[in-house]
Amino acid sequence: MSALFSGAKELRLHAPRKQAFLHNKLFNTIEQVRVERTRGYVLYALANIWASVFFFAFIGVVMFLLANMLDLHGAVMSGFAMVFLYMIVPIETALAALPGLTLTQVALKRIQAMQQQLPPEQTTFDAPQLSFHQLELRDITYQHEAFQLGPSHCSFVPVSWCI
Repeated sequence: MSALFSGAKELRLHAPRKQAFLHNKLFNTIEQVRVERTRGYVLYALANIWASVFFFAFIGVVMFLLANMLDLHGAVMSGFAMVFLYMIVPIETALAALPGLTLTQVALKRIQAMQQQLPPEQTTFDAPQLSFHQLELRDITYQHEAFQLGPSHCSFVPVSWCI
């Protein structure tokens, strides 16, 4: 983690190194990420299209082939068709959420990896406990344009709490 911050500081201090880093390394990496992400979205769109095709083909098979084989009435078949059509929206919604969920999972893994590289936090402080008998504020005023509050006097005395 400290290498990341020191590298960023060095790039801010040396403009030629910054330009070389941006043009030689960073832009190429960003372009590779863009190409891979675009390819992933295209594959996802194709899979979504084929899923829709198969879903409607399934409805067609149920409507025409099974209707003749099982001798079902038209009202029953139209009921099947309506149920299948109403199932499309929840299924497509669940499938549309998958890319966002995978990006979230990748981001969480990166955050966890970064947290493991950080030094542990100091949760206890070795400073001595401060004690006082009284805190007193005198002649406190607040003024904003034509409005003034004060002067005010305030005194605080410590209280020990037993829980």
